[in-house]
Amino acid sequence: MSAFLGMRDLRFPCVTIETESLGGTRNISSVEEAADFLAMYWPIKTGEKFVEAKRACIDALNGRIMCTAARSAFIEAAKEADIYVAEKRP
Repeated sequence: MSAFLGMRDLRFPCVTIETESLGGTRNISSVEEAADFLAMYWPIKTGEKFVEAKRACIDALNGRIMCTAARSAFIEAAKEADIYVAEKRP
């Protein structure tokens, strides 16, 4: 169950990331999904980009920034954590 249940679900172009399961991937297509993945499943809970991505998701859910900015921050955090990322272009 999402830690952010009940908040606005802001859709963005899909980001496919590698998961901890062997060869597994997960599609992230909203700010809520990104925030949930960062909070519940992120393999490394440190790093400047990780902290920035969490803040960006919260800011987007609260209407302070655009969902595309949260998407970009999520992608940068994945790169920082050496998580494979495939992006669909808007």
